[in-house]
Amino acid sequence: LVATDSLLFAFKGGSTQEFWAYGPGAETLVVTTGDKGTMAEGGKKRIVLGVWLTPNPTYAKVRIRYGVPTEGKIELAVYNILGERKRTLVNGVRPIGEYSLNWDGKDDNGKKLSAGIYIITLNLLAEKQTLKSKTTKLILTK
Repeated sequence: LVATDSLLFAFKGGSTQEFWAYGPGAETLVVTTGDKGTMAEGGKKRIVLGVWLTPNPTYAKVRIRYGVPTEGKIELAVYNILGERKRTLVNGVRPIGEYSLNWDGKDDNGKKLSAGIYIITLNLLAEKQTLKSKTTKLILTK
């Protein structure tokens, strides 16, 4: 807990990475939870750009959740640690929202990927051709 002249901050460690800020006027409340992908401002839910995996590590299917905070063209893809694209999961325009899909661990040719570390990347091309990107690590086991 940290206090300044105008703001009071509270930080929570661990996997949730919560951050709360209370500002003057009592209307300012910001909460970000890294595992939930939502942000609340003054009690209102707001979508944040992000990608979350469960379970991780996995040996079979993985559920991929992603948030799109502004309408735009998105690409959700799987890369190996050499940067080679192995699977394109989503490629198209999405409106604001939270989405999820199940991935079977196969590449674009239908072949099961070998055990190892993979990077899931979410790219959003939004207003004024601004590119925003989020990545997370996936561990595939045997």
